Amino acid sequence: KGVEVEKNRESERVKDLSTQLQRKLNGAKEKNANLTKQLKARDQTISEVRGELAGLKDKMQAEFKKSQTGWNIVSKNLALIQKMRKKDNDMKRLRMTDKMSRVMLERDAVSALEKLKPLEQKNIELLYENGLYKS
Repeated sequence: KGVEVEKNRESERVKDLSTQLQRKLNGAKEKNANLTKQLKARDQTISEVRGELAGLKDKMQAEFKKSQTGWNIVSKNLALIQKMRKKDNDMKRLRMTDKMSRVMLERDAVSALEKLKPLEQKNIELLYENGLYKS
């Protein structure tokens, strides 16, 4: 009778540990999914900004051709070009920050996955030891 009680206690401890490991695994998977979603959103933003930038460059070239007709147009276009250069520089800074963010997010995602592997293995071992593992 005492052996059965001890086996039940051990089984409960294994189940609790298995549940804890599963929660950690689910949390890490959710964090990884969130990081992936953030990366996709940033990729979308970058592609939109690139499209705007290409449009601005086309406008800049068209305005430059028009500017050859007179000084008023030239001065107007110079102001527009300065504005576009400022926006271009801002976009370059944004791309650099995004690249750094992407590297950090990817590093975090890899780290999270590396932390999951031993937990998954331990979970399988515990399930196998207690006859709960089904392959």
